[in-house]
Amino acid sequence: MNKSVLAICDAEESYVRRLSDVLSQKSMFPFQIQAFSDPEQLRAFADDQAVEILLIEGASLNPEVESIPQGKLILLSDGKSPQGKEAYPSVYKYQSAGRILREVMACYSESEHAVLPSVARKELEIIGIYSPVGRTLKTTFAITLGQILSEEYHTLYLNLEEYSGLQERLGLDFQENLSDLIYFLRQEKPNLIYRITGMVQKIGALDYIPPMLSVMDLREISYREWEYLLDELILYSGYEKIVIDFGLSVDNLFHILNLCGKIYMPVRDDPVSSSKIEQYEKLLTLADQGELLTKTEKLNFPVFSTISSRGCPPEQLAHSEIGEYVRELLKEGNTWTQ
Repeated sequence: MNKSVLAICDAEESYVRRLSDVLSQKSMFPFQIQAFSDPEQLRAFADDQAVEILLIEGASLNPEVESIPQGKLILLSDGKSPQGKEAYPSVYKYQSAGRILREVMACYSESEHAVLPSVARKELEIIGIYSPVGRTLKTTFAITLGQILSEEYHTLYLNLEEYSGLQERLGLDFQENLSDLIYFLRQEKPNLIYRITGMVQKIGALDYIPPMLSVMDLREISYREWEYLLDELILYSGYEKIVIDFGLSVDNLFHILNLCGKIYMPVRDDPVSSSKIEQYEKLLTLADQGELLTKTEKLNFPVFSTISSRGCPPEQLAHSEIGEYVRELLKEGNTWTQ
């Protein structure tokens, strides 16, 4: 399907080329990038094709370019505000492309006239990873599964645990996370998908939204808000697989688990863990949730020596021992991945 146009215009040709190349490589990016170093070329292009977002340096914003119809005009700033252009929002041009993308998408998502993206609708499978037992390599498995699925499918990983540790594990400082996304969702604006686009980061080929830092925030989110977020992803994102790593504090957990086509449950075979699993299964039966039992596959992992002894960087999990385990698991008659 045709994408709306995001036009970039800056006299520094190498800068425009680098920025447009990085943005064009973003998976699931909902815009077609057009790059210009000459405002006259931009104006000629806009005579024939609509521009939805115009990202332009102040020096190139002459009256003719300013008159181009567009959904949102955002200035590329070098730190100084161009005289007479103060009314336009701006992003600092000399920062990472990822941060520019987040700021542009956040700005566009606030627009009352933002155009929802047209995506080629594909069947989306939600895969849940949940266990009432702790220390089962649940998150390691979930990330590995997501990475391997992302080799063939557009895949998103969502971590809904109380303490994911992902920021610390990756050595990153997330500027925004799932809490910010839910806050925007609560404003009931129709452009949530653009906030998602700007927030998505990567572990290898796997997309993920930075998880919440506060367990209190997680506990305050209703199951209807989780439902709404998933509906937006189904309608507008183009993802084919979503891997959800569940914690214990998700509101109306059984309801959200029922949205999953498949559930993996890492377990341990010691007596205490077995008792917890037995209690969980009894609760499902009492709550008339037998279907969850049917779609759940228990996994008792072997010992992965490299992971147990020294850990494995998240970006290398797909090619580790647990990666081999997951590849074999997906070969064993799991037609839901076909």
